[in-house]
Amino acid sequence: MMRNKVLLLAVLIFALPNFCYALQMPSDFNELAQSLGLRARSYLVMDKTTGQILVSKEPDLLWPPASLAKLVTVMVALDAKPKLTKTVAMKKADEVGGARLATKSGVAYRVKDLLYATLVASANNAANALARSTGFSQAEFVEKMNQKAKALGAKNTIFFEPSGISEKNRTTVSDFSKIAKAAFENPLIAAAAATSAYSFRATNNKKYFHKLKNTNKLLGDAELANMKG
Repeated sequence: MMRNKVLLLAVLIFALPNFCYALQMPSDFNELAQSLGLRARSYLVMDKTTGQILVSKEPDLLWPPASLAKLVTVMVALDAKPKLTKTVAMKKADEVGGARLATKSGVAYRVKDLLYATLVASANNAANALARSTGFSQAEFVEKMNQKAKALGAKNTIFFEPSGISEKNRTTVSDFSKIAKAAFENPLIAAAAATSAYSFRATNNKKYFHKLKNTNKLLGDAELANMKG
């Protein structure tokens, strides 16, 4: 789990809701990190508006991006200009382990619901089904993921599958800050990533109703701050 947290700070500035933009960067972030017990080997904090790197540590160290890969999966899927109401039936090949929708082969969902399941609950089978919804083979889709990363300036990043479960996937916090900045400029991605809970039902089987909670625990703090504000 620690390696998943290593990349968190690369996208933290983007994931937090608008109220956090008023926060000021401490003069000595490294000292603050030590006081908080942060042991990440690599991190980077970027100003969302200007793109200025505020602080970083070993930003070019290669790591598996884990589920952060799903941001690129969603961007590539949206590049295909899908109808969000299009339905996609799950397949056995979508199942790769890890976090998943509790569903089975043949059950169908809207593209929009698969997108939200991918970003809100980090569901691996939803990410694979979303990639499949484009009509590309997995090899073709992954190639587009790699092309997307390179186009965004993430030259040291490579993907081998859409869900992020493979440890062969590689990125750096420097690369992923560029990916995250581009991803969260998309209103649909930004809205999904900031959604604390999302519910939907399969289109062809009413038995399959899903109520998902966001895996980003920071959202709970954001909602509390908004209520107090």
